Amino acid sequence: MTPHYLPVEAVTLQDLTSQESGIVIYHPQGQALTAYVLNWTSVAGLPAWLGPIGPLSIQPVPAMRRRAWRGLGPNLRDVARRACQQAQQEGRGPHPIGRGAHYWQSDEVTVIAPRDWN
Repeated sequence: MTPHYLPVEAVTLQDLTSQESGIVIYHPQGQALTAYVLNWTSVAGLPAWLGPIGPLSIQPVPAMRRRAWRGLGPNLRDVARRACQQAQQEGRGPHPIGRGAHYWQSDEVTVIAPRDWN
């Protein structure tokens, strides 16, 4: 098993997280945070949610570091929770996040794999 402090490289988010779905938060320097709750099984690279089209790859998966949910900053936690609430309002199911979740982070993106999601 790769230590948590070493960067992990993957082609898909499913390879990275061993899950089919989760939350992707983009945080480009100096710009607003953008978060998506989505199923990424059919997407190579980092996806963005394009409404009726669904998830679409927008760039390759960068090398990322794995960490535990408790280490995620409060601002990113709030953005992730709001994205889950938005997905629920759109009829895409309940999406609880909490203990046991892990996330992977690079300079401009955070990928969250909540426990008990696919």
